[in-house]
Amino acid sequence: MASQMEVATVEASARLAAARSAAAAAPARPRLLSVGLACVDVVNSVFTFPGEDQCCRATGQRRARGGNASTTACVAAQCGVAADWLGATPRRGSPDAEFLLADLRRHGAGALPVERPRCESAPTSYVILSESNGSRTIVHARGDLGELDAADAQSAPLADYDWVHLEGRAGARGYLETCVAALEGARTVASLELEKLDGVLDDLERRVDVVFYSRERAERDGFADPAAFLAAKAAAIGGPRVLTCGWGAGGAAAVAVDAAGAVDAFRCGVLPGVRPVDSVGAGDTFNGAFIAARLRGEDLETALKAACAVAGRKVARVGFAGLAYPPPEDIAAVPSL
Repeated sequence: MASQMEVATVEASARLAAARSAAAAAPARPRLLSVGLACVDVVNSVFTFPGEDQCCRATGQRRARGGNASTTACVAAQCGVAADWLGATPRRGSPDAEFLLADLRRHGAGALPVERPRCESAPTSYVILSESNGSRTIVHARGDLGELDAADAQSAPLADYDWVHLEGRAGARGYLETCVAALEGARTVASLELEKLDGVLDDLERRVDVVFYSRERAERDGFADPAAFLAAKAAAIGGPRVLTCGWGAGGAAAVAVDAAGAVDAFRCGVLPGVRPVDSVGAGDTFNGAFIAARLRGEDLETALKAACAVAGRKVARVGFAGLAYPPPEDIAAVPSL
């Protein structure tokens, strides 16, 4: 007769075999590579934003990982995507590098750091967060960490991913151009975030599959509504491609332009009932959730609403921990406009 230990061993082996079989049968998660900044955020909370040349006492201070591309990766990972971040870091083992990489892991994202061995510190964003309305004001210090350049792009494993998202950073133009050229005509979806007001990267919007525009970009071009801005963009740059524009508390818009120039356009509001607590990274959250939705096979309108729903859940909390792909009721709650 088999001993209890032998029986337990057989049962454990059977469970392990079943787990391996289930893992092998499960569909592989879609893969995202998000390329750009990871930085240290020093967030000072205040009750109301101070006026110029005034002094006020912070109600709290925290140190967090920031950066558009790294946050996009962290949000997409929590929404079910196998997401990696790629970007420059200080030397391996430095306090800032270890802090950033540990936070990426904590949010389920992988990392492909491009080490700058002579650099000790990461870029730092000094954020003033108003508790009265959730708004944030940012002063960014790049420091001496070099941007990604064209030489760095030669080793980027772009073809390993289903989607490559590029944060539009003027100082990394050589890197971005090299990546865009490599992705043109490839099976991998290429997206570009154009947030900053300079026009250094404007010509690249015609060479990618998806463009994420900021409200500031639309206002720079004289538009007070995201739908009107995207309609003008669609007419100017054509397709096939998808364009989105987030509008903060005003929701977001998205258009799909086909090769003949025909446009499908959608506009939606925000998740209702949300009390703003922390808007730092809300736009990056929108981008990560939108990418996750499209990689799940969602249509454009559903992806737009899903992204707004996740952004709403983010604004209602400090940081990004605990975000997830929204349930159907959250998506349905986001109103069409």
